[in-house]
Amino acid sequence: MRLIRFFVFSLALLVAATAGAQSAASVSDPYSREALDKALSKVSGLADEFGAIVVDEPDRDVKQIEGWKTEVSASRRFALQCIEAKTQGLDRVTADLGKLGEPSDSEDSAVSEARKRLADEKAGLDQIVGSCRLLLVDSEKLLGELDHNLTSIKRRQMLHRYPGVIATLSSSPEELEGMRVLVRDYEGEFGYSLLSRQWQLVFWVVLVASLGLIPVVIAMLRQYHGSPPGPGEFTRAMTFAFLQVMRRYGALIAPLVLLLLFWGIVSWVYGSFFSEEGILLSILLFLGTVIAGRTFLAPFAPAFPYLPFDEKISRRFWRAVRFLAGVWASASVLYYATFIEWPLLLALHLRFAFTALFALALGRVVWVFFELRPRAGFGFVRLLVLLVLAGAVGAEFAGYRNLSAFLIQAVMFSVLTLAIVWLISHVIEDFLDSLEEGRYPWQKSLHQWIGIAEGHFLPGVFWMRMLLNLGVWLFAIAALVRAWNVPEAVRTKALTYVTEGFQIGEITIVPTRILIAVGVLAVLFSGISWLRKQLDERWLSKSRADVGARNAVSTVSAYIGATIAILLALSIAGVDLGNLAIIAGALSVGIGFGLQNIVNNFVSGLILLFERPIKKGDWVVVGSTEGYVKKISVRSTQIQTFDNADVLVPNSELVSNQVTNWMLRDRKGRLRVPIGVAYGSDVEKVREILLGIALTHPQTVVDGTNPKPRALFMGFGASSLDFELRFFVRNVDERLNTLSEVNFAIEKAFREANITIPFPQTDVHLHYLPSAGGGRDDTALSGPEADEIEDEGSDDADGGGSEGGGTSGP
Repeated sequence: MRLIRFFVFSLALLVAATAGAQSAASVSDPYSREALDKALSKVSGLADEFGAIVVDEPDRDVKQIEGWKTEVSASRRFALQCIEAKTQGLDRVTADLGKLGEPSDSEDSAVSEARKRLADEKAGLDQIVGSCRLLLVDSEKLLGELDHNLTSIKRRQMLHRYPGVIATLSSSPEELEGMRVLVRDYEGEFGYSLLSRQWQLVFWVVLVASLGLIPVVIAMLRQYHGSPPGPGEFTRAMTFAFLQVMRRYGALIAPLVLLLLFWGIVSWVYGSFFSEEGILLSILLFLGTVIAGRTFLAPFAPAFPYLPFDEKISRRFWRAVRFLAGVWASASVLYYATFIEWPLLLALHLRFAFTALFALALGRVVWVFFELRPRAGFGFVRLLVLLVLAGAVGAEFAGYRNLSAFLIQAVMFSVLTLAIVWLISHVIEDFLDSLEEGRYPWQKSLHQWIGIAEGHFLPGVFWMRMLLNLGVWLFAIAALVRAWNVPEAVRTKALTYVTEGFQIGEITIVPTRILIAVGVLAVLFSGISWLRKQLDERWLSKSRADVGARNAVSTVSAYIGATIAILLALSIAGVDLGNLAIIAGALSVGIGFGLQNIVNNFVSGLILLFERPIKKGDWVVVGSTEGYVKKISVRSTQIQTFDNADVLVPNSELVSNQVTNWMLRDRKGRLRVPIGVAYGSDVEKVREILLGIALTHPQTVVDGTNPKPRALFMGFGASSLDFELRFFVRNVDERLNTLSEVNFAIEKAFREANITIPFPQTDVHLHYLPSAGGGRDDTALSGPEADEIEDEGSDDADGGGSEGGGTSGP
């Protein structure tokens, strides 16, 4: 009851909040004439201000233009939302006017007033929509100019040429002074000397605490004694390798993090970024790279390499990454070490040396990276990346230092992005596999709470895997686009295509709506699968309906839910459901030509579900196929044979052809056991034995609902007296086992009663003719002559003319 009250109270709050939001929206219109005039004047003022600037200070102009772009983009979004909202209202008012019909002199005054009110409302909406469209045009025009100007400035900055490495040797100090920003544009300084006495005292306390933290962390990490996980468990293997690395480097990480935290607080208090913070951050990033490399590429024993790479190549890649991180960390520390005052000429040449060394280290990383998983076509990509890095070094040497920095940073961030995406993809795959299988206790508890039986898989994991991987790769594409500084106009245009859609003929395709529709469809399909399982295993199983009825209800419910989910997803994706009639007409034409079998099977499947001539679990015989019905779908029925083979039988065959169902009304069935005994046997004794065996078997029905067991004397056979034992069994599914057990019992009882079960016999009669000497001619005659002699011998009362012996054989 408490849960019900909570649910009702939450629902009431939701309804009240919705009503409040609607009333607030009705009171204040965000797209009023005043708001539109304000937005139009704002865009007009920005356009005037942009037209008045002088592009002499590119850095200042870039920041200004980017700020203006943000404001103009907001105005453009406002215009689009206004057009969408007011167009819907305009369509509604136009439809209402159409319902009133053409004006006439004899119409009612109330109709005339309604027409006038709707006409005034339509005129006002037309004006607002026109203003929104004007705002959209002005915003897009100004955005285009800003993008063009911004691209020009950035291109000029990128291709600006400073004196090259050789030229700097003969340049004057005045010519070199403008290049100081290339080696250090950081204007901070060491902060310890600027701290007050209280903060200096806190610094020493934190430093002592950091040093005292080292043995504590070492002792804590040494207490961990885990065992290596089994193969194939990516997340557990990664965690175990990480802990082994932290046992060696954790004592360094903890004090550095504590000191970095202290300097972060100091920088926030003083409002300045100090050199100590930059140096600590550089060292921590280097140690983080070392820990990540050791964790994934070269784990410490007893951890083992768990990635699908060759161990030697993996360790080579780790060494290349460590060297690259060392070069970057060294340059970063020197950059923030403001106490080192390099002569400008030496600093410029040192920058070139670090650029060349960093490009060499990055090229080595890229080279070995493509050796980890060699694939066809990657050789060209590797060569292209190396050419870009060589071009960066050449640009630095020639004086295009901004271009050089851009190329190296783009390659570095691209490699880093791909590595992060690969890692996240593997973590997602392993997590979803474990979630689906239920490897860990909390996952098993989740399976039990949802109602998934042990050994069964969690529904919806396929959709979750698809959506998460799609999200990861979209992130990768966005990161690569930003890393390579794709022009803002191209990015904006692409983003517009993704969010607002594009036209193909008369069809508007909006990728974001399609992705949302796929996500909704995935969630609904997963929920439908779970609800069907719950409906079948928990709720319907407690009803008195038979298996066929439960299967029909669950199947039809699932199909109805799937149909609703598909229609909802199509609606979210922007598909006009009214066009489904056109699709249905096209399908009818297709049905007339080539889809008769599919429709026939579909309709037959519906007949099977509702009429239920067969149901799940029945023992059926369809032509040469005999087995159990495992699943009935709208197209085919899955039958599992006794050889454990699955046969898919089209539903039309089950409806139009003869089908034997051993379990249609109930599970009882009659068993027929033919048996033969030798001539001369006591037939009454035989009947008594057969009836006794049938009556004593536990599967025999003796409650009077079916005829009693009967032992029938069927006739006189060629070699035996033929009997047949007939009786009904409780479970026809045990028919073969019961038949075998009864045959064993009959054989044993006949053997104990000395009743012989004969095998087939044939009597052969040989006729002999008298020879000329009065003896017998052993020649056997055949044909008409033999028949005459046989006839004569049969007429002889003494039988002297016929003598023979009987032999038997199989």
